[in-house]
Amino acid sequence: MESDRILSDLLNALKAPLNVLGALLCLVIVELGGCAVDVEKSIYNLSDKVDESSGIVASRTHGGVFWTHEDNGLSNNLYAVDAKGDFLFKTDVAGSKNVDWEDITIDDDGYLYIADVGNNDNERKDLLVYKVREPDPTDPTSTATVAKRIRFRYPTQTGFPAPNDLNYDAEALFFADGTLYILTKNRSETTTDLYSFPTLDADVEIELAHEATFELGYDLLNEGGKVTGADISPDGSTLAMLCYDAIYLFPRPSGDGHWLSTSPQKVALDQSVTKQAEGIAFYEDHLVLTNEEGEFHHLRSALSGASSYP
Repeated sequence: MESDRILSDLLNALKAPLNVLGALLCLVIVELGGCAVDVEKSIYNLSDKVDESSGIVASRTHGGVFWTHEDNGLSNNLYAVDAKGDFLFKTDVAGSKNVDWEDITIDDDGYLYIADVGNNDNERKDLLVYKVREPDPTDPTSTATVAKRIRFRYPTQTGFPAPNDLNYDAEALFFADGTLYILTKNRSETTTDLYSFPTLDADVEIELAHEATFELGYDLLNEGGKVTGADISPDGSTLAMLCYDAIYLFPRPSGDGHWLSTSPQKVALDQSVTKQAEGIAFYEDHLVLTNEEGEFHHLRSALSGASSYP
């Protein structure tokens, strides 16, 4: 009927201004904080090609690229992922074996260092760090080969295992001031020990230098306080030390002070959210964190004085 057609045309004519009005109303509501909108996601899924990521570091050559690896006894692959955890590249590290890879770090000369330092029972006599030239994640033919095996021992360990001194496990490695540092995951004490490598050039087993002991202050039965990762900021001003239940941010020491000699900022972690946190890295103006559950967290407030995450 003609009247129906006229009514339909009239309704269609009204739709456009009504839609515009609705959009304007939504914008007003958003400004007032009452309308749900998409915000920048802070937790991503790490690529399922990586089984149990145990360490992570940001590339200093390829922007937005992170290098990670797998845990105890899994592959000897290096994986490159982007800032959302999506897979970019992988290659095996020729000449290496993953006995218990626990962390990864990077220097300013294009080398990655993979820490084969997991030592749950404190019985290993084959602890080492692999030095590897960083592959090119944009080139599918790029490869990784061990440039050097840096073998080491702890200066005070005499028993393998030492049943009353289970303080020679480690999951945290970082590169600063031209050398490598290890932070231990002690099992007999509520502390972590900082060790440095006196040299990275020796062809024989290196005896580490003990720099300091830091009291973490937790119940020994609480696994949450143990150190599981570390990274240094690209400008060298801050050390991030990861535990299951917190991140400690140490400012660079002055003079002859060691890396744990300054008072840290502590960022408490909600373990129901971050779960078994294993790897930490500086990225742009914030920190990223990985866990064994395959999540990739961007901690955007941790460096701005926040006392907890999330």
